[in-house]
Amino acid sequence: MSNGVRHMQKFLLGVNYWPAKKGMFWWKEFEREEVQRDFERISSVGLEIVRLFLLWEDFEPSANKINQEAVANLIEVFRIAREEGLKILLTLFVGHMSGANWVPPWLVNRNIYQDEGILNASSFLAETVADSVKEENALFGYDLANEIDNFVRPVNRQEARKWLRFIVSRIKAVDSIHPVTLGLHLKNVEEDRGFWPEDLAESCDFLSMHSYSIYAKWADNPLDGKVAAFTNRLITRMSGAKVMHTEFGLCTTMVQSREINTILDGIRGRCYLANEREAESYFDTSLRGLYESGALGAMLWCYSDYNSAIFNQPPFDKAVHERSFGLFRADGNPKPYKDIIKKYQGLEVKQIPVVKEIDNPVYYQEPLKQLKEEYRKFREKEASLQI
Repeated sequence: MSNGVRHMQKFLLGVNYWPAKKGMFWWKEFEREEVQRDFERISSVGLEIVRLFLLWEDFEPSANKINQEAVANLIEVFRIAREEGLKILLTLFVGHMSGANWVPPWLVNRNIYQDEGILNASSFLAETVADSVKEENALFGYDLANEIDNFVRPVNRQEARKWLRFIVSRIKAVDSIHPVTLGLHLKNVEEDRGFWPEDLAESCDFLSMHSYSIYAKWADNPLDGKVAAFTNRLITRMSGAKVMHTEFGLCTTMVQSREINTILDGIRGRCYLANEREAESYFDTSLRGLYESGALGAMLWCYSDYNSAIFNQPPFDKAVHERSFGLFRADGNPKPYKDIIKKYQGLEVKQIPVVKEIDNPVYYQEPLKQLKEEYRKFREKEASLQI
């Protein structure tokens, strides 16, 4: 663990960023003024850190060939963040995003964990980007990827572990100062996808977790604000490491809450669309729980709803629910629950024991069963404390 994370005192509040008008296509259509305006809004509501994503095809269009214009635009984003007093958590390999996989042609049907050519190209991207931004004052750290097992699933734990060690070592060879993490998500604790929390703790400076009650079939309901705190604490207990919650949120509507038809994990399904009053309660409960769980910070998904002009583009053409997770509406106005953020500003990270308590090999024999049992015990403990 880096000294910066070990001694981190402030409970960080942040947001994941894609622009409302461009979504995942913003690197191809970069506009400084758009980013400036968006970061001003983010800063204005009291948020301090922004998670950015490098769409792989935009930054490495062919193996070992870096798009220098994209890197220059990235540096410009860092300068804007500095001007607005924001830090950047930079996500490198994307990969998977919002239910869709964005695959550069040279990566199609290749094993990113074992293929020597792909490993060299991955290392080249990570090292080039790290070397370009390591001196930027706005840099907080590096997130290796976004839910990378949704992009390509490793064959087994050993393959995931070896890849993780390799990529982290290449980044650290260039930048030994800033922390490195990798985000886990609900599927990583519902089933064995190769990335075990105890293995991540060996290589990463801190761990990250993504949780969404609307996707957790084992949760009490789609508005279960306890899911974030539970999963954050679960990852700590499975890893013996500090955890930052880098994604949580709800898709919302300005009118009556309802279920909508959408595509989830490539399959037709239904998703709960919460009204903004329900969302306010959810975010308050989630943020309070994350703080009490000892989380290093909490990052909302996501900055803004998307403009209807891009609803015919992926992933929004199929993943309809992805259109409205924003803290801001597509017109730039904040949703009413933005004021919840103020309640959690200026807090210090709550110091709780960071101890590995859960045996990973035992857990992953029957992960979903173990998860449900852990959640039952978590809720029982909470209920007993409220008596």
